[in-house]
Amino acid sequence: MQTLDLRHQMVKATLLILFVVVLFATIFVPLVVKQNDYFTYMGLFNSALYGVMYAVVSRTKPARWHALLVCVGCFTTLVPLVVISGGVNSQFVVLFPMIPIPLALMSNSKVSWWISAFMIVLIFSLLLLKDALPDLTNEVVSLQKSRSRAIWVSFAIIISATFVMYFDRINRLLRHRLIQQAFEDDLTTIANRRSIMQILQSKLVAAHTQPIAVLMIDVDYFKQFNDKYGHLLGDECLKAVAQSIKRSIRQGVDDVGRYGGEEFLVILDNVAADNALNIAEKIRANIALLRIAGPDGSAITVTVTIGLCCVTVPKRKSAQTILQQADQALYQGKLTGRNRVEIYNEGPVLN
Repeated sequence: MQTLDLRHQMVKATLLILFVVVLFATIFVPLVVKQNDYFTYMGLFNSALYGVMYAVVSRTKPARWHALLVCVGCFTTLVPLVVISGGVNSQFVVLFPMIPIPLALMSNSKVSWWISAFMIVLIFSLLLLKDALPDLTNEVVSLQKSRSRAIWVSFAIIISATFVMYFDRINRLLRHRLIQQAFEDDLTTIANRRSIMQILQSKLVAAHTQPIAVLMIDVDYFKQFNDKYGHLLGDECLKAVAQSIKRSIRQGVDDVGRYGGEEFLVILDNVAADNALNIAEKIRANIALLRIAGPDGSAITVTVTIGLCCVTVPKRKSAQTILQQADQALYQGKLTGRNRVEIYNEGPVLN
């Protein structure tokens, strides 16, 4: 949705630029160049068209058809001008190589390539129909020069489309990396705190009457682990625990994130209390089976304590309340011996 919003802004900016430039050219050019009145009328019509399109796009929600609207608008306004002003020799043909760039930004490079291919076919069609097209500029251009212009304009379009293809590829790569940095924990490669909290909020909104469960997981005696084996091995421990949790939950259904330090948060979607308890026990048992290689080659074991909060009607509780209840259960689990699953008991909540 964020990408669609950005492209919506790009569409609006493109239409506004087209409106201003076309209107300015329509008013300014006749002052310095003698031209047929038809071009002035067309310029006024085109600027009005871009203005209407801008108003339509501004008043509608972001949609993928907006980019298509801009594309259709460009060809609707540009092609008639090209046809009546010399075909491939028209001064308006120089605008063709510019079209793939904003089009790729508003849509994607694949669409840009298809439109580029269409423009190249259009250019050579104009070249073949050169003698049959009206020319209100009354310029006399040789066939050799027309062919040369058609070839070079086609090359310019290909260069432009190639550029935006690589730009789009780099842009998608950088966007992916930014998303990873914003929502993925660098160490464990699972969701970070902000991401898992957003997931919890969205689950609470979407769940309505479907039960969910939240697990607060804490690595037992992790400070002592770091003091004894060092922070590098402590990082390896956290990575191993995170991957074990990830393997233990239902893929594509449940979510896990690093809540902070040695604490992890798991969200179980559409799950009854007994099933949530089974999953929590599975997580605890699988982590207890982990063997982390120590500095001397010995196998180090690690355990976790889990606080479980089950919610039958999510919309009646806030995320903060659920986290507090899971944390209370976790604290109780630590007091009663660690390496265990403790359920937050609120009577009817677990039914």
